[in-house]
Amino acid sequence: MKMRKINIDQRLKDVYNAIGKNVLRLRGLMEQEELAIKAGVSRQTVGSIELGRPISLGSLIRIADALGVEPADLFLTDTDRQEVSHKTKMIVRKMADLLGVDGKK
Repeated sequence: MKMRKINIDQRLKDVYNAIGKNVLRLRGLMEQEELAIKAGVSRQTVGSIELGRPISLGSLIRIADALGVEPADLFLTDTDRQEVSHKTKMIVRKMADLLGVDGKK
């Protein structure tokens, strides 16, 4: 039972870190304060999220809306994004082959 709790705790930490990295990446040059105002949360909330601290579901939805993404997009890890990108490229190449066009661009 204790081992499962450790695994869950680590998984939660990984999820919160992924959310924080994605918020930081997606806000780009936007200041924390600007994102906070758009999302209707405090600047401290944005900073905490970016540090990988826990986030409420309501704040997660508000932040995602302010960034113009779906809440689920904030959960993607770097590995997830690479895998999606790789699979997308494979699909585009296959479609290009089927259509007889060059899909490498």
